[in-house]
Amino acid sequence: MRRAARLVLACALTACGGGDAAGAGQGVAEADAARQPDAQVAVGGDAQRAPSSDGAVDVDWSSATDTGRPVAGDALRPATDAPAADARPTDAHDTDAAPIPDAALARPCVATVVLHGYEIFAYEASHPDATAAERGLDAAGVCSRPGVLPWTDLTVAQARTACETIGFSLCTNAQWQAACSGPDMNLYPYGGPHVDALCNDHIAGGNALEPTGQRPDCHTPTGIYDQSGNVWEMTAEGERRGGSWRVNASTYQQEYAGCFESLFINEQYADADLGFRCCRER
Repeated sequence: MRRAARLVLACALTACGGGDAAGAGQGVAEADAARQPDAQVAVGGDAQRAPSSDGAVDVDWSSATDTGRPVAGDALRPATDAPAADARPTDAHDTDAAPIPDAALARPCVATVVLHGYEIFAYEASHPDATAAERGLDAAGVCSRPGVLPWTDLTVAQARTACETIGFSLCTNAQWQAACSGPDMNLYPYGGPHVDALCNDHIAGGNALEPTGQRPDCHTPTGIYDQSGNVWEMTAEGERRGGSWRVNASTYQQEYAGCFESLFINEQYADADLGFRCCRER
């Protein structure tokens, strides 16, 4: 029996009220009918349980708590066309959700998904001061949140350092691929076969960088967005994975927007369509 995936969000309203990720298109992939495991949610540290749904992990982040901490509202909901889950408060002692590191709380804009033994960013990494129109410049931390432009134009070493500022590490190849393909070994995050324009990839995407979570159906069954297209995502081994929005003659194949193909990059390589995602062991 598979361990349920848990989505952990540390997000203070003042730091992450950057706005909705705009919806784009309807999901047409039959693969999106994959079974959705139950998800466990923490809003500012208070655990909630969201029942499974047919599509993305869709959590009501506006449920009130009695902790006095700011509560995220609808402006921070992940972009999805799936019916909203009826999230109900759960006794904080009745959960095995690991505490969020102090370093992460210092930059409370980190949405992650907990899989088997590790935690991965739910969205492509972004600067803390990123918006839907600007990538931002603040390099004192790193965020994972919807509706902002990803952090690009940095090397593997710089991405590794960014993850370490909040107690995470740059995702390894094994972590990235397992999160993308899941236990069913899907060819694409949403299943397969390839579906044109479902994600912002180099085959039929928008031919430009988009905010995180912009395409509501471009996600894994566990709620990890944009592992196909938008930006290439570098790994700790010095590879880039998942394709990007940019059409390039050397990578103009559907497979590069999937879960199993990768390209090596040198230590100094940085580009406008290369980003990253952070992970940590649990």
